[in-house]
Amino acid sequence: MASLKPATRKRLRGMRVSVEAAGGDSVLLRGVPADPLVFSKPCTNLLITRPGPGLPFVVCVDEDLAYQGEDAGVSRAFAMAVRRQGWRVMLPGRKQQDLEGTLDSALEMLGQEPAGREATAQTSLLPAWATDLTEPARAGKGPFTTGRAEEIEHISACLLRREACLPLVAGPSGVGKTNLLHAVTRSLLRFRPEWRVLRVDLGTFMAGTLLESERENALVALLREAAEVPGAVLALELLEWAFTGVPRASAILKAALERGLKAMATTSFQGRERILAEPLAAKIECVDLGEPGPDAVAQILNGLREALAAYHRVEIEPALVPQVVERSLSLAGCLPAKAINLLDGAAAQAVVTGGRSVTLYDVYLVATRMRQGVALAEGASARHDGAATAT
Repeated sequence: MASLKPATRKRLRGMRVSVEAAGGDSVLLRGVPADPLVFSKPCTNLLITRPGPGLPFVVCVDEDLAYQGEDAGVSRAFAMAVRRQGWRVMLPGRKQQDLEGTLDSALEMLGQEPAGREATAQTSLLPAWATDLTEPARAGKGPFTTGRAEEIEHISACLLRREACLPLVAGPSGVGKTNLLHAVTRSLLRFRPEWRVLRVDLGTFMAGTLLESERENALVALLREAAEVPGAVLALELLEWAFTGVPRASAILKAALERGLKAMATTSFQGRERILAEPLAAKIECVDLGEPGPDAVAQILNGLREALAAYHRVEIEPALVPQVVERSLSLAGCLPAKAINLLDGAAAQAVVTGGRSVTLYDVYLVATRMRQGVALAEGASARHDGAATAT
């Protein structure tokens, strides 16, 4: 049975909200105040329910409640809500597995301070969302990097400055942006062995957030917590996600850097154009990361060859590496990722066919399958676009 904590019930009584158990994993709240400046009526009934075992809770408000504000996330939620049996059914914020978290999101959506704000503020974000790149670097277990000496030196110098600076690594998917973060970590440890590099994927961190205030609060809390960790360097992947639905993201990041936060970030070329806006632009140093040449890719594959061979328990001869690089050039995607995927796939193919070593036939077969997969995906996309146009 769903139940609210005593402190939450006391808070709701203070708001003159009536709480009823609706049966199963459901709670009904009557007379929940709604912000009269942006909603069509001053209060609504609120049903929080779990559709089935293991599923997240959903929130239902009165069907006749309309949102008249300017928050794009709330407007989208109301526009996409399903109307059923007098209710407007929606999923506010992150997909919650607990009742209290869902109630917090629902109250915030309606313009009220969520009941769990104090507890949420004390929750540590870094252990849940950050990956420590320092430990594998110290143990010599990080990924192999070659041919990026100039970029590594540039980013390391930026982070070692006394004044705030945000090195921003821009490039397409597959060129090795995450790999570069590991390489910079190894470089920094030579000069500041006490530092810790904490990587956060902002695409995952921001996933599921609905309200502008929720996204902004999450970003502020993450940056503040990282700034308070001695010797922490925050590595923000997919930085463009910090600017999705957070109008003040540029000012928030600038303020965090000026308070002492050390950070580096990655983004796409398209995302970079969005990020390079005042007031943050003066704090950014761009590092463009293009595809490495075939010779550099061959060095990368040779550096990974033994690890892949040990993982798949097959032999990978050095003479095979140039053939893998050559066959990968015509594949979709960017180097070195597509060459690494091809060699990995060829080794897996050798395993399933009972081979003791990877052959050129394995490489050709996997390359053909990869091209066919891309062709099928492009065909399906073209059919979808054609159908949408016809409609």
